[in-house]
Amino acid sequence: MDRAVRSARDRERPEPRWPAPRRLVCGLAATLAVVVGVVALPAPAPAQPEVGEDEQAAEREGSVEPGPIRVRDQFILGVAYLQLDPESADLLPSGSWQIDVIQSATNNWVQSEEIEDLLEGREQRQPLTLEELQAVEPVRESSGLYLADGEAYRLSVKVRHSLTDWMQLAVTLPVMKFSGGFGDTPIQEMHELLGIDQGGREGVPRNEYTIYIRPGGPGGGTELYVDEAPSAGLGDVSSSLKVRLSPRAARWAVALEGVVEFPTGDARKLYGSGELDFGGQLLATLDAERSCFHLGLGVVRTGGSELLAAVSPRTVLNLFAGYERAVSERWAWVAQTTFSESPLADLAIRALSEDQFLIDLAIKRSLGGDGRGTVFLAFSENFRNFGNSPDLGLHLGFSRTWR
Repeated sequence: MDRAVRSARDRERPEPRWPAPRRLVCGLAATLAVVVGVVALPAPAPAQPEVGEDEQAAEREGSVEPGPIRVRDQFILGVAYLQLDPESADLLPSGSWQIDVIQSATNNWVQSEEIEDLLEGREQRQPLTLEELQAVEPVRESSGLYLADGEAYRLSVKVRHSLTDWMQLAVTLPVMKFSGGFGDTPIQEMHELLGIDQGGREGVPRNEYTIYIRPGGPGGGTELYVDEAPSAGLGDVSSSLKVRLSPRAARWAVALEGVVEFPTGDARKLYGSGELDFGGQLLATLDAERSCFHLGLGVVRTGGSELLAAVSPRTVLNLFAGYERAVSERWAWVAQTTFSESPLADLAIRALSEDQFLIDLAIKRSLGGDGRGTVFLAFSENFRNFGNSPDLGLHLGFSRTWR
């Protein structure tokens, strides 16, 4: 295996397969499109309902914006790849606009069992050096090793515009920041209070940022080691087109959405893959008076990785299911679960090859009439497989719709 180490301190960088100027142009173009689209809009005003929509418009005035929570897996090693957001099959009324802004923060602490054993054998906290990591031998022949210690922050802005009653466009602009964060102390104290195993956390200093990947398999691959958190930067910008397949009056709304994610993020910071990803999902929403059921079945084609040569293009499955319940005109809660196959199976690291399962719980509140919008607070937790997803996630969001 190639032992060349890529660290945040390295001065020499390989030339990306997607040239930096083109990546920058894509990012600026997408940003400009969002800014121009929002700034050029007239001042938000109450929508003028079409004939036959008066009653629905009256019911929506001042109520919670419906739909699942648009949050995704924030795993540091996987956030660079396209994962389809939970979406409603409903479209905005023709000519309407919607903007939602979501700030996500997740704590990541995962590693191979061999590295966990090393950390649990320590008597005090001390930094984990590259030399120590390279000295660890995998128990299984040809198996890789990994460690991800840090927090991921993602500010995501999505602008939607409904061209007609059956076609809707959207652009998503993410801003990324990885760091050591501040969540280690409360999480470790909570684990100690509940009697939960720390999983080696007590062997390293709190609020540190360390990424280590040693690919396995017969071909091996380039070792990755990063011990300094990168500066904030643009993630991979995506655009989508949603088409309604069912009649507007049908109780079940069914839609098809196609998504393309452009390599605008810096792959050296793990903010992007450096390759083009694309996918699509079939969406269904059932409106049951004060409740809604949301379902999604999607397929994504990832383009591989610019930084990790061992990661090749893959086709992965994405699923989600959600339930939304209105408590009153101003309050609602949402419970949803997401499933995704791993885009990192080529690394031959068992935990990173497993499927990802997350559950999200959220509460939403309307800010009142006159198009003031809706805010939500959500909590994410992994289950079933714990070595390839964040330990804890918090999300704060705002959405507003106008015509």
